[in-house]
Amino acid sequence: MIGDRKHDLVGVRANAVAVIGVTYGYGSREELQAEKPMAIADIRPRSGIWSWNGAQTRRPSDRCG
Repeated sequence: MIGDRKHDLVGVRANAVAVIGVTYGYGSREELQAEKPMAIADIRPRSGIWSWNGAQTRRPSDRCG
């Protein structure tokens, strides 16, 4: 699952599901890091660039066509 708040990560973990935090939402990076998700995706809205644990890439939809 993907979550942008502490509550998302806590709830998912309680159900033994893998979770990834995303910074495009309401929570801060620090809030997400405190819950130790598998990874954190830094997403800048409308820029077309995602940073996945430090490695930048284009949105998947931008690679097609």
